Amino acid sequence: MSDEMLELGFITQAQYDEAMADTDAVYERIGLYDIDYQEANATTGSYFSDAVYEQVKQDLILAGYNETMAETLLTSGGLRVESTLDPKIQNILNEEYADASNYPENVKWYLNYALTIISPDGTKNNFSKENMMTWFKQNQNKKFNLIFSSQDDAYAAVDTYRSAMLAQLGVEDNADNYEETISMTPQPQSAMVIEEQNTGYVVAMIGGRGAKEGRRTLNRATSAKRLPGSTFKVVASYAPALDSAGKTLATVYNDAPFNYADGTPVRNWYKTGYRGIQNIRSAIRDSLNIIAVKNITVITPRLGYDYLLNFGFTTLTDGVQVGNEIKSDVNQSLALGGLTYGVTPYELTGAYAAIANGGTYFLTKLGEMPMNVQMKLLRALQENEIMRLGSSQPRKIDVRVIAATNRDLKEMIDANEFRSDLYYRLNVVNLEIPPLRERKKDIIPLAQHFLNQFNAKFKTHKTLSPYSCKTLEEYNWPGNVRELKNTIEKMVILSDEDIISSAELWSSESSLIKDNVQLGNIQLKTILEQIELKYIREYCSLYGTLEKTAEKLDMNLKTLSRRKKHLEEKYPRSENL
Repeated sequence: MSDEMLELGFITQAQYDEAMADTDAVYERIGLYDIDYQEANATTGSYFSDAVYEQVKQDLILAGYNETMAETLLTSGGLRVESTLDPKIQNILNEEYADASNYPENVKWYLNYALTIISPDGTKNNFSKENMMTWFKQNQNKKFNLIFSSQDDAYAAVDTYRSAMLAQLGVEDNADNYEETISMTPQPQSAMVIEEQNTGYVVAMIGGRGAKEGRRTLNRATSAKRLPGSTFKVVASYAPALDSAGKTLATVYNDAPFNYADGTPVRNWYKTGYRGIQNIRSAIRDSLNIIAVKNITVITPRLGYDYLLNFGFTTLTDGVQVGNEIKSDVNQSLALGGLTYGVTPYELTGAYAAIANGGTYFLTKLGEMPMNVQMKLLRALQENEIMRLGSSQPRKIDVRVIAATNRDLKEMIDANEFRSDLYYRLNVVNLEIPPLRERKKDIIPLAQHFLNQFNAKFKTHKTLSPYSCKTLEEYNWPGNVRELKNTIEKMVILSDEDIISSAELWSSESSLIKDNVQLGNIQLKTILEQIELKYIREYCSLYGTLEKTAEKLDMNLKTLSRRKKHLEEKYPRSENL
């Protein structure tokens, strides 16, 4: 190059001679620069930077660069790349992943191992971790799986295997005769992706637990495919149903025995019983398998599959040959995450972020909101943006707000306790829900719903007797649905029998009659208790024994005995009632 520049007259002879004299020094400086650059960039980097590297590389390839050219651009410092990383969130994530208390106490270690043995003639013999596992299964332990209870155990296995391979090749056990790579990964493993749903920006990422041992190593957040299980119910079954199949959160299905198309029963996560009629809202909350499968059966697995593709999943299959079988994820088990290959945390996070961006915010206890918070809510509704705590920049939001209160907001406006502009901003569609005492027909369905919940929670099989249902319907429920729910939970816990009787509902432990209800100078509760005692005695006299009386009254024997004793002690002079 210098010769051509001299011939063309771009440099003088003196400049040429000076440049040639400095040739050795130039190459020395280049070499020193390369060493300095490599040392400066010898860090393992972060999983986030690894993900950015791969993303930019793929973008460059799509733009027309080959892989070598793309990597050269990325490593030579010729590009300026700006990312979406939020350092604060990433630091929090790093700290949590480094905290040993967040993981099980008994850490296990997965061994990654490679061995190269050099024969006396210079031949290199390579052995992988798979070779190691095969040797151990054949010679020592059929259940050997490269997972160890401690790192010392892993190193001991490495020593055993290396010695065996050296002996097999007739090579002396000398450090000069072999090369090996050893790394250990703590188990169980984990990965996490945090995404800002309003923008789609990934703000933090962790690709694995434990020390990162190199650049662009396995990133479990973007590359490791795992079966998603119940997390797939929302994106595969319910999202398409709610978005385009005419279903709502109030749509109901019967949680009852149900089979896949091939006759295989669908199993719920709880082992015994079924919960009966359930809406989609409760099915999502309680992760009910049968309802998720029934729903995708109705809307068709094809619709669920197409929605998943639109969500950005790239690892799904439809008619792909795997071994001797043709695999397809277009089936009913798609609702439960039954996939051929699985999905990555990165793509699953993106799907949920898409749902959250257009979600619904249910604001309870609107009437208790302080005036300064009311002003902030009004601004958020008017401008469609919020200011996060600690931030100086507003963020756009796309949500629907539903607010609820048990107070008279118009009276609060008159008393200057609630902003009128916020009231009129929220009062687009006004739904007034009557108290439970005004909708008696809802009491038993609600009671049955709560009973199913608590039976599942406490692993019981309680039912309501006809008389107990009548008792529930006749009560005024001043505490509305919450009181009903608490009453049912109490009965499931305290009832001695599987059938909850009317007497148990009216007992002193869970009375549905309030002590402040009076008739003249005599409490109504007192009158009813004395009448109750009278009839208990008459039934005992009629049937002869307490056991037969309990049977006829549809009561638990212990409950009846306890109740009779309590009333007789409370009203010792009521024999003639």
